[in-house]
Amino acid sequence: MPAKAQYTEIQVEGAYEILQKATKARPVTSEELGERLRIDDVEGNPIGRGLITEVIRRKRIPIVAKGKGYFVPESYDDVKSYLNDLNRRSLGILERGALVDLLWHETHGDTEGQNAPSLDEV
Repeated sequence: MPAKAQYTEIQVEGAYEILQKATKARPVTSEELGERLRIDDVEGNPIGRGLITEVIRRKRIPIVAKGKGYFVPESYDDVKSYLNDLNRRSLGILERGALVDLLWHETHGDTEGQNAPSLDEV
């Protein structure tokens, strides 16, 4: 797993200034943030989700994403929609992981004393 990107205070401040002005109608893409802040590609994403998380954490401002852009939510409905999307994506990732584990056990048998999960557990 790659090391977590470290962002300078200047980068966080610059992203904060840009993101403060982002709206649902005019979200800011990660590509735009990367270009405006002159941050090179990080893990296949021009700025990486890490910078957004750092802005949220350090500047105490809620930032949500919709599609390919980030913006300051205009209502709690925006927040709920974002959280629902995160939950849906998280559940999809967990389901894929459980299926891979199940299929590994089906094709390779018991591994290191671990019993394979049943389809009911997936």
